[in-house]
Amino acid sequence: MDEHERHVRAGRVDMIRVVMGMDEAVSSIVASLIPSMDGPQEWGPLTTIGIAIEDELIGGVVYNNFTKWSVEYHCSFIRTPKLTRRVLGVLFAYPFNQLDVERITTITAARNKRAQRINKAMGFRLEGQARRAFDGIDDAMIYGMLHEECRWLKYAELLPTDYIGEQLWAEAAVVRAGHSSPLSQTQTN
Repeated sequence: MDEHERHVRAGRVDMIRVVMGMDEAVSSIVASLIPSMDGPQEWGPLTTIGIAIEDELIGGVVYNNFTKWSVEYHCSFIRTPKLTRRVLGVLFAYPFNQLDVERITTITAARNKRAQRINKAMGFRLEGQARRAFDGIDDAMIYGMLHEECRWLKYAELLPTDYIGEQLWAEAAVVRAGHSSPLSQTQTN
């Protein structure tokens, strides 16, 4: 029994599940929680990892703007879950280990101090500020994390393969083989 299972059984934390293959639902939730977004279509091709508590999908991470060395990361939740190291390991293992990128970029509004604190707590570094670039009014705070800076990757290995989902591993194999990105094949309606 691992740390998360002990906490669930003791009633100290809700049962958190990682959800794969629900890109449209996850991206719609995440986009609806970002005030400057008109919808997930603004991201273009994307893939997601959702987070569910019990049977309720509460948000997750959207990955888009994939290149050979970088991907953008957008994260939001209807209610804030207590993310375990295992879950954070999965959220970061997908871009770093499966897509094999060197860096993750996340952009936050300058007025969103809470998101900035969360970014820093997860290990993102503030790399710059682009004036009026977030929504035409607010500045964009640009955060990045390099592969070697990610402290969560060691925890992803604790997850059984079926917890992460076979679709994730299959998509990653396509990218590693040099074929087109799974992000370019995913469509949202």
